[in-house]
Amino acid sequence: MSGIIKFILAVMLLITASGCSRDGSKTEETLKTVPSGFYKKYEKAEFSRFNSYASENGLGGTRVWIEGSYDEVNIIDSDGFHIMHSTLTDTEGNKWLLVLDVEEANSKDTFEKIINHKIMVTGAYDGYSDVFDMPAIFLNSIYDRNTGNITSSIAYSSMSEDEQPEENVTPPQDKQEEKQPDPEPEPEPVKEQTGGIRPEIKEAIDAYESFIDEYIAFMKTYYESENSLAMLADYVRFMSELDEYETKMDKLEKELTHEEDIYFLEVINRCNIKLLESMQ
Repeated sequence: MSGIIKFILAVMLLITASGCSRDGSKTEETLKTVPSGFYKKYEKAEFSRFNSYASENGLGGTRVWIEGSYDEVNIIDSDGFHIMHSTLTDTEGNKWLLVLDVEEANSKDTFEKIINHKIMVTGAYDGYSDVFDMPAIFLNSIYDRNTGNITSSIAYSSMSEDEQPEENVTPPQDKQEEKQPDPEPEPEPVKEQTGGIRPEIKEAIDAYESFIDEYIAFMKTYYESENSLAMLADYVRFMSELDEYETKMDKLEKELTHEEDIYFLEVINRCNIKLLESMQ
């Protein structure tokens, strides 16, 4: 989705000396140590737990981390909608579909530079892909253990609790203008909630998924039609509505509670998988 907030993570540079041993032979490169804060809000992805449909294992949207490496970066491009993906091989030899980025084809070089590097990735598990025959992870960030660099992605929607508030800077006392304190805002009425998710929020998120389903069905008909010009007006309407929905979702994301945020991420990732598979 356009406008999705990206994580801003500090790059920790751990300098490891390289050189020659006394006998003149090269010393083996030492991999960078993964910062503990990089994956502290994620759980290690055990392949046996995640190698099935999310509807069966109930783990859709789970934040996970995996160590391994990935191979060739591929791009699916349809009407300006770009999805980069690769096959991640973990340290035990298991294969995962790693969705690297969405709508940012110009970042392909960035991801290609770390092909076959030792990496740790964090992201969100979205279920099993029938197209690629492996479990799918939407990438949040990559920690490159060869260089110590961190690469972020908008394939995964960043969580509000991961955002660090900006430090408040208080001006010197002699330059501070006196002002009356702002009046206390009136408390908002308590809204009825269902399972920790406000009904109007669930309705808005579900409406987006229904629209994506309708959009995919239309595009299938559009591409198979022998007279696509006759459907051009509907195509333009769908493109306009898609932009409106993405704007609504970006705004909605900033107003979610923790439980709503988890549901939001689950639906958005499910929609991205549907879009990815519809382009095959």
